[in-house]
Amino acid sequence: MSPFYKLTNNLSVTVCNLLCFSLCALSVACTNEKKLYSGHSLDENGEPIPYSILNPPKDITPAMTREWFPWSFPEYQSPALDAKQRYPRMTWTKESRLEYENKVEWLHQAKYGIFFHFLSGGEWTPEEWNAWVDAVDVERVADQAKEVGAGYVIITLGQNQIYACAPNPVIEENWGTYTSKRDLPMDLYKALKKRGIPMMLYYATDNFHMMPTPDSLKGKLGYEKWVEVAKWYSNHYGDKCKGWWVDGLTDFYPGYCLDIHNALKEGNKNALVASGQYELSEFVHGHCQPNWERQHKVVKPFYGRWDPDFGIQWQVFQYIGSTWGEASTAWNEQEIVDYVTDVIRGGGVFTFDLGTFDVDCFYDLKKYPTGKREDGSRIGPRLEIYPNQMEVLMKVRDRVKDIPVSDGILDFAK
Repeated sequence: MSPFYKLTNNLSVTVCNLLCFSLCALSVACTNEKKLYSGHSLDENGEPIPYSILNPPKDITPAMTREWFPWSFPEYQSPALDAKQRYPRMTWTKESRLEYENKVEWLHQAKYGIFFHFLSGGEWTPEEWNAWVDAVDVERVADQAKEVGAGYVIITLGQNQIYACAPNPVIEENWGTYTSKRDLPMDLYKALKKRGIPMMLYYATDNFHMMPTPDSLKGKLGYEKWVEVAKWYSNHYGDKCKGWWVDGLTDFYPGYCLDIHNALKEGNKNALVASGQYELSEFVHGHCQPNWERQHKVVKPFYGRWDPDFGIQWQVFQYIGSTWGEASTAWNEQEIVDYVTDVIRGGGVFTFDLGTFDVDCFYDLKKYPTGKREDGSRIGPRLEIYPNQMEVLMKVRDRVKDIPVSDGILDFAK
């Protein structure tokens, strides 16, 4: 067990400031005391000192190593939520810390995984979307994931293109037939399981997939229904889903963030959940920033495996293309390989966002927003690894396959 825990004896808090809830069997208490964990040395100002010997940028902070994601910061909280209602940070007993570290160890051992934005793009009829989803060859996807050494695969259930790639009766009852008949994540899970690869899922929380929303669901009731959508997915996939990467999460009503986290764990209490709300998360959300030069030089686990502010597994989520879901290789290949190597040696985990739209399709969507070209051909996603991105992932595999996982404290040098 790492020294990364803090006993919660002698907490001095008033009853009105105490908020207790159950999240992955961890005891959470509200206190105004700044939490710094015992696994980190402090400088003369009480700030944690990076373990890295990679010469990190001057004055780098733990927050800078995590992400760019705006929902992480209080000033981006919903105006309806008083800043004093921010969720309290986790504190650990020796037992709960050990339980957490055991639960997250599989992700640490995975080293890196791949992510697919499988989204419709443009205007589709339900029949067109079902035909497209039905055509996906999950065995081929799983073979590719195995070949590149992916430690896990994440797929979107839906996001901002109206349609979901799995059934959900709560959506169908309240919004309409914006779900596929085929349960693509379930079929993908079965293919991945045969190859020993865990599956995780992506859940968007802020826009109801951009579906046309009845007036009755605009406001708090809609978000309450969206919690029910999450519960159904969680119970449906159960322990087949090892974790959730949650997008766009903020308190659209007081307590919404906690409701979402709890809903996604209802079907599997051991599932790992990460969102921009780090007080509730079990690994670093890691949403990359658009500045590649800053990203691959600053956003690294300079403080080791455990984020010093929140005590959770460090992870970064980076696209290979020029943006999310785009199938180019926009960055220098050697820089990508070196970046992943540093992350793993530093105790972190790396998630690659891969292209589901090739370059022509991606930009054709901007030219043809309906999703159909002038010749009538359909612009749609492909659930596979494109050859150019496959090449990059193979180079990553060959570089890191013999690098042992670590806590990143002493062996973060190349």
